[in-house]
Amino acid sequence: AYQIIDKVLDKQYTKKEMALLDVQIISDQGFKKLVAFNEVLIHRGQYLKMMKINVKVKEQFLDEFYADGVLVSTCMGSSAYNLSAGGPLLLDNAKCFAITSICSQSGLMPPVVVNDEDLIEIAATTKHDQKYQIVIDGKTQIEGNNSNNVFISKSKDTLQLISVNIENKKID
Repeated sequence: AYQIIDKVLDKQYTKKEMALLDVQIISDQGFKKLVAFNEVLIHRGQYLKMMKINVKVKEQFLDEFYADGVLVSTCMGSSAYNLSAGGPLLLDNAKCFAITSICSQSGLMPPVVVNDEDLIEIAATTKHDQKYQIVIDGKTQIEGNNSNNVFISKSKDTLQLISVNIENKKID
């Protein structure tokens, strides 16, 4: 650990900027704004049936499908839940986000890679307005309902990461 601190103090590191996601949830009950660095998950939660999910990119209809949920991932978040759900692995220097359906009924909604400047809009509906979950980075959970629209875009803020080399091992 001291080797890492010495290298940082001696400015022997490389710095990377990673994109963050601004997440705006708009409903008839109000407005919430959050920031994600890995992913945003819209998931059926305890609702036992698939949800109908409508996805728009740049205000253009992309797809409507039935699934357990949908995931929007950054490059940093693409190697975890997104990858295990069948989504693409995004390199950390790519300027894009991944949209991946979770257990879609038809299997027709393939993972989609979009430009990180594109606005993503997701509306999920359940029968009888049952509640579902909007999960930010696997931690923050917000209850969703049929009146929600979730808007996801690149944040103006970034996450700054540094890497140091210790005995030919790169440590982020």
